Amino acid sequence: MMVNPAVSALLAQAAAQPHRPQMGLVAIPERAWIQPGPDLREKLVLKRQLLAERHDEVFGALPGTEDAGSEVADLLFDTLPRHFPTTYPRMGSMFAIAATSELIGMRSPGLHPLDLAGRIVPDDLCLMQADASGTYRLTAASLCFPSRWRLHEKLGRPVGEIHEPVPAYGEVLQRPVDRFFGALAQGRIVQRVNWTIHDRPDLFQPQSPRRHEVPPERFGSDLFLRSERQTLRRLARSQAILFTIDTQRWPLAELSPEDARNLGAAIAQLPEPERRYKGVSALADGLAAWLARR
Repeated sequence: MMVNPAVSALLAQAAAQPHRPQMGLVAIPERAWIQPGPDLREKLVLKRQLLAERHDEVFGALPGTEDAGSEVADLLFDTLPRHFPTTYPRMGSMFAIAATSELIGMRSPGLHPLDLAGRIVPDDLCLMQADASGTYRLTAASLCFPSRWRLHEKLGRPVGEIHEPVPAYGEVLQRPVDRFFGALAQGRIVQRVNWTIHDRPDLFQPQSPRRHEVPPERFGSDLFLRSERQTLRRLARSQAILFTIDTQRWPLAELSPEDARNLGAAIAQLPEPERRYKGVSALADGLAAWLARR
């Protein structure tokens, strides 16, 4: 699978200028909000497995989040058949998921509405809601594909605390992010992408990276570029903010020469805290050189 064009653009930008923390948000139309791709079946099948075997690890919701969760489900039931009629064909008051041959109703007794919503799209779904002081907190999430964080450790916490591991977040990004959450207008959808290096291809990776050496001759097969396409939009009824995360990963050996060079240049100029955060601290210089040679 080719690297997403948005990820290629991010790598090119990161290679061309010194690293600096930034939100990197761009506005997108509703049609580009959810993007079911060729890996839709793989992701939905894995979600079913995780939700059956490890439900409390991948889904969580605070009391009182049902209405906002229902709003997410309603939004998907309206949006998906309209924009993707062959992927999600409407069947009266239901719709089908062509990739898995399932028929889905708008409600499922016994399931939190956000749990149902998370089972029909490739993205993870997180609800952020303002408390009495106006502070946005993570109140519910269907999180099957975490990248080195655990849902039960973040549920109920403010945005700033959730992002404590991000280098320079408190000093540089927290105030602009808080202002953005408060000012995000209904009907506006924004997107950002990020990248990290992982030593496993698994989509479900809640744990910190393993600390072991990867020899240069195995960089291409044992290391993976992992990227999240994240979107934010305000829900009309509840005024909650829905945060979606669509995760992709590619073996480094499969990167195009241009993407490999740009990734190598981006790694080479990362400050040490960012190298640790992105999982390349121990091998950054050697990996940057290997990528540059590709």
